[in-house]
Amino acid sequence: MLGRVAASFIVFVIALVSGAALSGGATTSEPIEPRTANTAATTSAAPRAVFVSPSETLLGPAVVIAGEPYMSGSQLVIEFDLVSLAPTGDAPTIERQLGFGSTRQLLPEDLDTLFLESWSLGIGNERISGATANPAARAARFEVGDGFDPTEIDQIAIESFAVLAPFSADIQLGVGNESQIVAPGLTARLLAITQQAKTIIQIEVVSDRDFNLDNLRVSGIGPGWLSAVREAEGRPRWNLTHESSTAPDPILVRVEGASWIAIDQSIPIDPGGER
Repeated sequence: MLGRVAASFIVFVIALVSGAALSGGATTSEPIEPRTANTAATTSAAPRAVFVSPSETLLGPAVVIAGEPYMSGSQLVIEFDLVSLAPTGDAPTIERQLGFGSTRQLLPEDLDTLFLESWSLGIGNERISGATANPAARAARFEVGDGFDPTEIDQIAIESFAVLAPFSADIQLGVGNESQIVAPGLTARLLAITQQAKTIIQIEVVSDRDFNLDNLRVSGIGPGWLSAVREAEGRPRWNLTHESSTAPDPILVRVEGASWIAIDQSIPIDPGGER
């Protein structure tokens, strides 16, 4: 049932990890020819591709351009920009749930697809952890205390990041089988079955991350389904109505949308670029 999910996520993660490895400074070299008295030693290296700024860092489907660290009270702040490299010309608009029945239409180029989740500062043998508050934020913050001197920093790195990837999962729910994993970090749960003239089935999606639930849809699979409505309050719960007075057995459901995939990999960052 999760074959489509697994395939799409595996391909996407492989591509992202490959991009992260390239951004970490991986290089390729040509075979070294033997040196003789009649030949001169030469070296050659392919110039590094620059998309936006010489100080950019390639990370998955985007480049990161980090500004100079500065102090704000007891926090050290590193502001950054993300520039997507993914083509969006033929991509459809995205509908984001805002709660209480309202939605917002997003253009593909305005969708946050990369989340720089956790960071670190290196000062000698000491490491200070920091974080970005949410996918829409564009600053990493570190609690360093008053009087901290940013010039003492030896290294800045992103320690983990997450990428927004599409998925679609067809699952079966029922009594004794109330939950199914639909994507990494996302689980669908059967909350209630109300059998009357028509049957109402309530399904909730639970995420390892609170912000991972804005781009989801839940619908019934097969004949007899009349509607699938997300709760007006914005909670990740859907009420599915079936025309029968009894619930289908099993209950076939499709959960689709986009989910954040977390990748733990240390990527050095070069601050000071023009943002």
